[in-house]
Amino acid sequence: MRVRPKQTSFWPWLIFAVLAVAGLGAGVTLSPAWGMVVVMAGLLWWIFFLYPEIALAVLLSGFQLYPLVFAALGLEISSLTSGVFFVILLSSSILGSFLRNTRMAITRLKQPASIVFIGFALYVVLSWLLWSERSSYAIVKLQYTIVIMVPSFFAALWLPHDRVKRLAWWAVLFSFLGIVIAVSKRFLGLLPPNIQLSLPPSNYVQFANSVGIGVLLLWNLVLHDKSRRVVMAFFFLFVAFVMVVASGSRGGFIALMGSLFVFFWATKRWRRSFLIFVPVLLALAIWLAPTLTLGDRAHSSRRIFGRFVRTFDIFVDTYLYDSANSEKDSITLDKTDNQSGETKKQTDTGNQSETVAMKSINSMSSGRVEIWKGSWQSWREHPWLGVGYGNFVVTLEHNGMRAHYAHNLVLEAMSELGIVGALLFVSLWGMGILRAIRLLRHGVDVQVWIALSILIYASLAGLVSYSFSYFSMYWMGLGLIFSFQPQEG
Repeated sequence: MRVRPKQTSFWPWLIFAVLAVAGLGAGVTLSPAWGMVVVMAGLLWWIFFLYPEIALAVLLSGFQLYPLVFAALGLEISSLTSGVFFVILLSSSILGSFLRNTRMAITRLKQPASIVFIGFALYVVLSWLLWSERSSYAIVKLQYTIVIMVPSFFAALWLPHDRVKRLAWWAVLFSFLGIVIAVSKRFLGLLPPNIQLSLPPSNYVQFANSVGIGVLLLWNLVLHDKSRRVVMAFFFLFVAFVMVVASGSRGGFIALMGSLFVFFWATKRWRRSFLIFVPVLLALAIWLAPTLTLGDRAHSSRRIFGRFVRTFDIFVDTYLYDSANSEKDSITLDKTDNQSGETKKQTDTGNQSETVAMKSINSMSSGRVEIWKGSWQSWREHPWLGVGYGNFVVTLEHNGMRAHYAHNLVLEAMSELGIVGALLFVSLWGMGILRAIRLLRHGVDVQVWIALSILIYASLAGLVSYSFSYFSMYWMGLGLIFSFQPQEG
């Protein structure tokens, strides 16, 4: 028996009316600017309540467009204003989805995957309460967990299935608008200077992920759409490649390439197109990217591919070529001179070469290699319970390093939460992948593909960047997948 969704049109109008009255009061008592801010907050809450898929699409776009709202209101982007925007965005979308079909929301909440996520979130809070040193970063990280991580999961978990395709189209639209604004800002100079500073790509990693997830979702929509907008999809894929390469985000490039490979390989009839088209597309993007650098720094193809090539070259020279020569020279020395001193000198030279290579590789990875080594070492020192949630910064500082997070979701869970937290974290990911495979075998296609694409892209991006406390894309992917149950499919 199909459950009829509850009528919720009364609630958003009531909330909007209350905030409008509050805005008028703030405008009279404080200033017209504050009154406009409160009215705008009410309008955003009203929109996101009625259309939660728009709120989630804003999250997927990496907030590339919301600085426009702040610039138009004359506000500066700060932790306070961004936090308020997060609260408006997620609270309205969660409440809107929950009130539309309360029975459906409770059913999804009772499933084992949701219980595991709740257990993981509670363990995170418990770890912070018991072992955190209450540093400023630890406090901010707990706030991220409460304001971003948990709401992102439930906002996606309770999203009605008929809104999933709309979510994908909105994300594609925001991604394309981000590209247009970035190009206009960098090359055309069509926007006022006070607005240009707040526009994308102010954060090149978020910009690259917004473009990457946009083109991936577009391909999901195209392959399952009878209109077959393949030409449009290929054009947007080319533009996305150029933008990601020009942004200089190595993590965004890895996530995009890996996600496209998984997606095209899984859709069997498109494997040949992927193997033929993507190398050509990549070559064109590399050729064009140096002339389309998006920033004042060296954000270009040289930043991505130059470092990849140099890292590979150093690895080959140090661990293959030099090692072979060292072994050959050592044998020659042993046969001719039989002098242990000469052999020791050759070994020392090889070790020195290896140290220089590791330093070069670490520099090319923006220090990530050392951060990963520090994360691994902190886990080995506290294997079961970790160093405590939010203590990663303090632990690295004790070892002479500085980093806000581990740049790897799994290593972060291991170092801060220990084996218990890491098992819960990895179990959630595994449950999501198994759920998607099971649903795809039962014939649920486009909505599940959209959710799976978001999760795969976020997982690959999370291997080289981000902290799981604020990586909303990752938790949205999991929430969307868990929203589909075999009995519903």
